[in-house]
Amino acid sequence: MKKNNFYVLHADVCKTLSNPRRQAVIDSLRHGSLTVNDLIEKTGIPQANLSQHLAILRTKGVVRTKKEGNHVYYSMSNPKILEAY
Repeated sequence: MKKNNFYVLHADVCKTLSNPRRQAVIDSLRHGSLTVNDLIEKTGIPQANLSQHLAILRTKGVVRTKKEGNHVYYSMSNPKILEAY
């Protein structure tokens, strides 16, 4: 990978993690999987806004989802993200 590609990737990840609300989501997922309702309760972020942030985190590969019955659980995709965070 060329250095320029690395810098672009690094800047993109930093931009994704730099939002305070996304940081609150990441911090809430530190200890395990949570549903959207759990995240609303822990972060105080309104559902519509939380869904937007979760979509960004999911698109960037920061979080992953797992459906169990009627519930969708969000978790960190890689524990190294928490180390970097």
